[in-house]
Order: sequence, then C-alpha cells, then structure tokens
Amino acid sequence: GGTTPSTTPVLVTLINSTMTSNLTNAYANRKSTAMGPNVHFNITNSILWGGNPVHSDFEPLSTNSTNFTIAYCNLSEVNAGVGNLMADPLFVDAAAHDFHLQPFSPSIDSGSPQFPADADGSPIDQGCYTFFPGPSFFSQAQAPGGVFQVLMNAYSNRNYVIEFSTNATAWSPFLTRFQTNDPSLITDPSATNSPLRLYRARLAP
Repeated sequence: GGTTPSTTPVLVTLINSTMTSNLTNAYANRKSTAMGPNVHFNITNSILWGGNPVHSDFEPLSTNSTNFTIAYCNLSEVNAGVGNLMADPLFVDAAAHDFHLQPFSPSIDSGSPQFPADADGSPIDQGCYTFFPGPSFFSQAQAPGGVFQVLMNAYSNRNYVIEFSTNATAWSPFLTRFQTNDPSLITDPSATNSPLRLYRARLAP
C-alpha cells in the first residue's frame, strides 16, 4: 500500500547547521512512502555550501508543494530570503572535515539578530561552530610628547575590557574598547609617571 499523503505540512527545521560537499544539501525526496508533497523547510543561521543548497522533487503546485523559508544563511547559490549571503565561508580545512570558521569569514556575526548573541556579546554566527577570536596582545609601546601609547592587537568588531597593573598581581579596570580595526591605539596619560605599567585585555559582552 504506501502511505496516504499528508494534508498538513511536514515541518523540517534547520538552525545553525553546516552542510557542504553534497550534491544537494537540503532535499525533499519523492519516495513511495513519502509524507509529501506538503513539506516546509525552515532554515536559519546555516551554511549550505557546495552543490545545490536546496531541492524538491515535488512540483510547486498551489495546494501541495514544498516551501523553503531560508533566512540569514550562507548559500552556494542565490536564494531569496532575508539576510542571506553567497560567499566562501572560509572553513579551516574542509578537506579534513574541519568546518570551523577562519578569522574574518563572512559567516561570522551574520546570523539572525533575533537570536541570542554569542558568549562574547557579538551577533550569532552562521553554521554549527561558534567562532572564538584568538588572544589579544599589546605591542609598540611609546611615549610621544610624554604621553604613553600602545597598540592593542585584537580581533575587530568585539568589545574588550582593558585592565592595568603595576605589579602583575592586582589588576584595575582602565577602559572598555570596541575594537573597530586591528590594531588600535590605546593612550594612557596617567601612565607617564608610573615606573611600571602592565596591560591586559579580555573579551566582554
């Protein structure tokens, strides 16, 4: 016998998923036991890269069809939807099945603003792996005109709390900086007369 087709749409939800190197990444396949043709794919904050992002065997008729609602995704082909983009996601090593995102991947911070932010306070990423920036560091300390300056090297588009210490044991807050470019100049006039001034920075929401 087979299965009687469903009149209620079957909902398939994909959130923060990574699918790649497939002929088709999200596929509504016509089978003798399929519950179609009413299928609704809801895909958000995902990466569907390589091959066809989505495909349906069911004809898009007015009363029985497959619907794809795709939003804030990175797709290997153009597809209508809010916030979608089409750009190499820059996987760390796709050949070795490492689908973490490299720094400055277009999928970083590109998820839906309606979803909770990542742990560091930045917008949610696309795909199944959250991107975590590497450690920040300071370089090129100088004191032009007697005012102490140092370059902070840190991943951009992140909020950082900068602290200082005179003994590497007790740390005090100095300032909070949203890093818009890497590196950025930090100026500390109060450090001019200090015999020792140490700095550190940490990500903060």
